[in-house]
Amino acid sequence: MASTDIQALIDGKPSEDPQAVQRAPSRLSERLEALIEKARNRPMDTISFEVTFGEETAEIIVTEIRGDDWVARTRTNPRPGHTIDAKLSCNSDELVESWPGEAVTVAGDHPTPEQWAQIWQLMDAPSRADVVSALWWMHVGKPMQMLQHLRVERREKGTADG
Repeated sequence: MASTDIQALIDGKPSEDPQAVQRAPSRLSERLEALIEKARNRPMDTISFEVTFGEETAEIIVTEIRGDDWVARTRTNPRPGHTIDAKLSCNSDELVESWPGEAVTVAGDHPTPEQWAQIWQLMDAPSRADVVSALWWMHVGKPMQMLQHLRVERREKGTADG
């Protein structure tokens, strides 16, 4: 079956090949397995910036986590009247404090959960906002932007083809 037949099934368009529907499940399954494997092997993004806690300044690198882990960590309700929580749609302190140690580096080291919680508690407000903004960008903002670009490209391609 041609890839256009698979795309026709995905798009919900009928195929001109009557046997395409019978062949589609295995081809579609292969395509989905390839997409899953590609997503699984995609390198996680990182964002690096300087933060201040106490009278100390340190470089922090936060690393993206997988979507299911993000969803699990953002299940807590935002606090009423808390603008940062409203932006994230969850309790930002709980999200950041629960961030996995292997996904954050402070001054070149991975902190223990206890160390990370202490650093977070001592971090100044602008630095805390930077951490939350970085997490939001990697997990919400950037994927939304990529999706919008794909939609525009698809629309423009459809216009150019039609």
